[in-house]
Amino acid sequence: MFSLYWSLPCAFLFLLAQSKSFLFFILSNPLSFNLNSVLQLFSHSIDIGSVLFLFLGFSFYGELCFKKRVQFENNLERFLFTSLIGEALVAVFILFFGILGFFSPWFFWTLFFFLLLGAFFKRQILIEAVSYFFKNIKRKVTLLEFLLFAILSAALLRGLIASGALPTDWDSLAYHLAFPKLFLEEGRFFRIPWAMNAHYPLNTEMIYTFILAMRGDLACHWLNFFHAILLLALIAYLVRVYFIHFLQNSSIKSSNSIRSTLESYSSSHFLAALLAVAIFSVQPVFQRDLGNASTDFPVAFACMLSFFAMIKAQTLEDRRISNSWLFLAGICSGIAMCIKLTGIWFVLSLLTYNLFCFRSSSSFLSYLFGTILFGFPWYLKNFIVTGNPIWPYLGEWFWASPIEIDAWQRMRLSVTEGVEKNFFNWITIPFQMIFKNKAFSYDSHYLLIPFLMILSLKFSLLRSFTRIEKSLLFIFILFSTFWFWSYQSWRYLLPLAGFIALLIAVWSEELFQLKKWKGIVGGILIFSFVPIAQLSINNEAFIFFNLKSKSFPHVSAKQRYLEFSLGAPYKLSEVANEILPKNAKVLFFRDVRGYYLNRSYAWGDPLNPGVFSYTELKNSFELYQKLKSLGFTHILYNPTIGNYKGDLSYYARSNQMMEEVLKNYCLPIFQYHGMGIFEINPEHSVAGGSGDGVERHLPFF
Repeated sequence: MFSLYWSLPCAFLFLLAQSKSFLFFILSNPLSFNLNSVLQLFSHSIDIGSVLFLFLGFSFYGELCFKKRVQFENNLERFLFTSLIGEALVAVFILFFGILGFFSPWFFWTLFFFLLLGAFFKRQILIEAVSYFFKNIKRKVTLLEFLLFAILSAALLRGLIASGALPTDWDSLAYHLAFPKLFLEEGRFFRIPWAMNAHYPLNTEMIYTFILAMRGDLACHWLNFFHAILLLALIAYLVRVYFIHFLQNSSIKSSNSIRSTLESYSSSHFLAALLAVAIFSVQPVFQRDLGNASTDFPVAFACMLSFFAMIKAQTLEDRRISNSWLFLAGICSGIAMCIKLTGIWFVLSLLTYNLFCFRSSSSFLSYLFGTILFGFPWYLKNFIVTGNPIWPYLGEWFWASPIEIDAWQRMRLSVTEGVEKNFFNWITIPFQMIFKNKAFSYDSHYLLIPFLMILSLKFSLLRSFTRIEKSLLFIFILFSTFWFWSYQSWRYLLPLAGFIALLIAVWSEELFQLKKWKGIVGGILIFSFVPIAQLSINNEAFIFFNLKSKSFPHVSAKQRYLEFSLGAPYKLSEVANEILPKNAKVLFFRDVRGYYLNRSYAWGDPLNPGVFSYTELKNSFELYQKLKSLGFTHILYNPTIGNYKGDLSYYARSNQMMEEVLKNYCLPIFQYHGMGIFEINPEHSVAGGSGDGVERHLPFF
């Protein structure tokens, strides 16, 4: 027998062994941990505590809406649902006041005070959670349970250290954090016409705006980290308490019957729950989103809660209680739509499925009304701003210009992954993702291969699929169909990845009962944990503990980490902040990561032509005139970003025009590794736009 608390130091030692550069550094420089490291850890603690109390505050205000309408079984179930609902309400509240131009310190401090007040009334949940943790961390477990908990601890510890590192993720620097920073600089929510991504649902970005104003970008990382924790808690809760029971029982007469069942199942299925969250947590698709400010965990959490509420409603025979849960399922679906457009795929999947499974029109309307109620605000915002509620999808249906339609198709073709869209690839997509796994990021085969193999064993040996299993598999097919024909990216299947890990655990527990197949199932499960070898804290640990590089003792840990992680793009922004005038207006060409640039800017690369269209420009002189008429004073040029797919002639022509502008109408004021900062039409450049054909270069730094 083993105690769980020993798994925590084992997990940390494993990460150290995986991170040889960091391990060598701390062994050779034991005095590198100093007062600055202690202060840095204290700052992380404040960030973690602040975000934790925010979730308690979200839960308090979310529960105000459903205090008597939905009967929750326990505090964990209540907290999972009410925290999501409260967070969505606060996001809409921030949006409303942002439109009115009230983004100011007093507004955010007032909001923070009320959320802390709500957290005070929900403090009992935190007390119970801490008590539960310390009570169970000392429990005696089997060797297998110990190993699974150690793997889970290593995965979360790696995510925790990554969350304490500064933002370097592309999406965060391009929009998830960059847009909130712009909102705060303007003091209001405003339209960003040059960024197609700015028209997406911005539910989570509103919370990021609030947290960025109060605590900074690292606190935004912790918000995402807590969403991952809630998602894992929900998976474990479904496996251990609900899902296996639903697989064995087709209907429950009342909510009281569930409560009695919870008591009998409270100590069972611990291994299956641990297996589900351990498998999920080590997957690259899970680890990729830890340590940055993204929207994938929030949308996956909302989708899974929506499905949970739906299956619970379908197993309840009491029509009134059932409709209440369907209404709650609709609310969670509406919130998923407000976080990310991929939430629409899940809603369409549930709607299609429910057309065949709901027992009455009132049941269907309960779900649909909840979805519309919470999904309406953000899609109304999109319609008002762009004329298209689901911008930029289906632009031809909503009077988008040909240029906008072409731009969206070009972007989708260039940045998505996957295989050619045809009927054969559609029906064989799981195998395409396995045998052509290089076409998809995040090593999807580590999750798909065990899932398909255990599914085959389940079908051939047990041949018993309950209604809930059939429901989930049907939704899998619908969701992946929308994904395949719309926007192929393995990361966008994160909501399904959680369900896949859940089913792997549930079916494995069933198959373990067949003793002669136990070894085969165990071997299949081992393949799921291969990605654990990729876990490392080599880079992030230095900035997490605020450790200066021995080779660069005069460079701050922050600056060294960003220069090492981002390289020249960060160097360009850093130099631009020093040498460009405050009133400079910068055009990004090829690179769009503007978070670290403290000057007015806009995207103007061929893939994101939000400022103007390259197809409408005849030559470089027209491009130069366009830039001058729009008030741009400088160009931040990064030719290393590229290799776009699709219309290669379009990109080649755009690049050629920009290179001619840089050559004939601009002065390079800083160059670094092939990148540069250029001043448009300086005083000693050729007037009239003819150009003298002379390249002007400063020495490389």
